[in-house]
Amino acid sequence: MDKPTRERTIIVNVNGEQKVYKWISSENPGVQESFEQVASSVEEESKSPLWINPDAEDTKAAIKGEKKARKKWAFGKVKLDKMRLFGIGLPVLVALVTGTVFGIIMLKIVLFSGPGEKADMQQGGLPALGASISGSEGNPVSKEWTAFMVQAGVYSSREAAEERAVLLEEDYAPIILKQSGQWYIYIGAAGNLEDAKQLAVSFNKKGTETYWKEVSFTGKSSQVYSEAEQKAIKAMLHNVKQYDLVTAKHLMGDKTIAPKPEEVSLEKVPEELKNMYNLSESMKKLWSQYQKESKPDLLMQIQQCSLQFAAEWNKF
Repeated sequence: MDKPTRERTIIVNVNGEQKVYKWISSENPGVQESFEQVASSVEEESKSPLWINPDAEDTKAAIKGEKKARKKWAFGKVKLDKMRLFGIGLPVLVALVTGTVFGIIMLKIVLFSGPGEKADMQQGGLPALGASISGSEGNPVSKEWTAFMVQAGVYSSREAAEERAVLLEEDYAPIILKQSGQWYIYIGAAGNLEDAKQLAVSFNKKGTETYWKEVSFTGKSSQVYSEAEQKAIKAMLHNVKQYDLVTAKHLMGDKTIAPKPEEVSLEKVPEELKNMYNLSESMKKLWSQYQKESKPDLLMQIQQCSLQFAAEWNKF
């Protein structure tokens, strides 16, 4: 009678795949031991593999969420690259911004403070104080004027001329003008060269060594003036010439001539020329007083104002 067989089934998981082995114990006992060892070793390896194989549910979730998972991994990679780019690009961005700002500042300096401008500009496009006005708003005044004066000396230094002028102040009101590198002293003025000669002769009789001379003023004013201001300046110069002519005649005894001055409005006179305006008006007042009193000293005071006007004219 045959012995009943003991069929055994061994299921082995190899890398996630199930393999079924059937074995009959009566056939070969040694094989049983071998199968048990193999099964034991395979099962232990499947429990702790070097990589993780997801089960059915995990695999399904991974398949459904495969795109999302990959997007996450890709995002992490891009984020890392952006951080690197940001670290590299930040200094470059700062340098570009700094260079742009510096360039704008330098451009403004060149445009508004560069050489060759006719006027210093402030914010708002208005001319700065003391700046020249454009030709459409004003022009320089010609200083062309030939005066006929009585000269009392010429010196190579201002100190020597001043020492001589102090001695002359007892009888005259001398002025000192620098011309052609030398210092000239003048003590009288007339309307023409002949009258200047006769006036110089009359001063010689008083013991003062004198000469007559044409004094030429040239050039243009350092500032520009409007049309109304130029008219006022020319009127003041006209009045000075009139009083030079008249006072010289009267000092020499010819009292038949009278001045013909022009009216000058103070509002039309530039601030820096107010001193010339005051001298012109003083001559007018002194003449009115002379007409009432006929004192030669008043004529000499008018001469003094005329000489001071010439000194102001020379430097304006």
